Amino acid sequence: MPKKINKIELVNAEPVKKTASEIRNSLNRKFNGKTQLASDKEQIVRMPTGIMELDYVLAGGFPMGKIALLAGGESSYKSTICMKTIAETQKRGGVAAWVDAERAFNKQWAQANGVDLENLLLIEPDTAEEAYDTMTSLINDGVTTIVLDSLNTLSIAKELYEDGKEGKEGDKMASITKNGMGVAQKLTSQWLRTAFGRIEKAKALVLIITQFRDNFNAGTYGNPNTVAGGRAVRFASSVTLLTRIIGGAEGRIMKGTEQVGQKYAVKVDKTRFSKPNAVAEFTTYGPNVDNFNAMLKIGLEKGFIQRLNVKTYSVNNRNFSSKMALLQAFHDEPELFNWCKQQMQIAIDGPLFSYDPYSQDDVAMKEKALQEAREVQGEDFVVPDEEDEIETN
Repeated sequence: MPKKINKIELVNAEPVKKTASEIRNSLNRKFNGKTQLASDKEQIVRMPTGIMELDYVLAGGFPMGKIALLAGGESSYKSTICMKTIAETQKRGGVAAWVDAERAFNKQWAQANGVDLENLLLIEPDTAEEAYDTMTSLINDGVTTIVLDSLNTLSIAKELYEDGKEGKEGDKMASITKNGMGVAQKLTSQWLRTAFGRIEKAKALVLIITQFRDNFNAGTYGNPNTVAGGRAVRFASSVTLLTRIIGGAEGRIMKGTEQVGQKYAVKVDKTRFSKPNAVAEFTTYGPNVDNFNAMLKIGLEKGFIQRLNVKTYSVNNRNFSSKMALLQAFHDEPELFNWCKQQMQIAIDGPLFSYDPYSQDDVAMKEKALQEAREVQGEDFVVPDEEDEIETN
């Protein structure tokens, strides 16, 4: 029998006042160096997406060492954003992996978006347990960028196998009526809790794709969409992007009767490392993104590009007679574009904006996008609708 305690004696002890540095040193001796001053915290490193306007609203790109969630409807550019981020990862010498739970990876489309297939790991897990175990191993092995496509297509072993364990050859499959309500979401929540520290230490980037589902409890005025996959992933992600395709005539870029381009919008629904609730709208021509048009739009917004009258623009004390002349100068003169990039860096007041449209792999793609845009809409194809209303002096 344990001895019963009848009386607790309190000892009056005067607290020892120490400086923050002395407390840090004391805690590090006790807890194996896990305490640091906030000023010693490393600056956030960013991985750009290669989409100028999206990188702008993200203050340079996705933060490394964090989890980012991309949610949206079908064909709303979620997977392509991840592919372009992988391409930027590979250009910087990193290793990328694609966990393809949907079995929908399109290697031709990935290659068109700049992905080096020879240096991309493709994993096709059978169960959610296998997917998360594999992702943990990838993080521990130093993989730079990991994409999970997609969260809500993962099936737990309890749904697939009669004994509730990951199957082997000859194992009996479970009945289609068997389910484990909430088990997949609990498993996701558990993995996220255990993965935070690993992802931070490895400076990895984990991109999780999920889709919208109908919200039947929204009522008349509520949001008709809900993000599938459980709430845990929304709390765990440091960045949440909501993607959508801009529909109708406003979003389609036509060349005669043929559609050659499409406009998309991406809302930064949550972020801990940039301005929240910002929206990036950009135009694509196949796999090519019109980044020079985005630079013009951002420059007009931030003031380092001035519109002198209806047609004339001024950049760094140089005048251009039309919008197309300015875009062509962006394409032909890297020093002019880099000057604008430096001004953008000052405007976002964040880490170095590392997008480089002049890498050898990108030049041909930008040339094609520029040519297609010119053929479709001619001289004035880059003018935002609101800019046409500017009055001249």
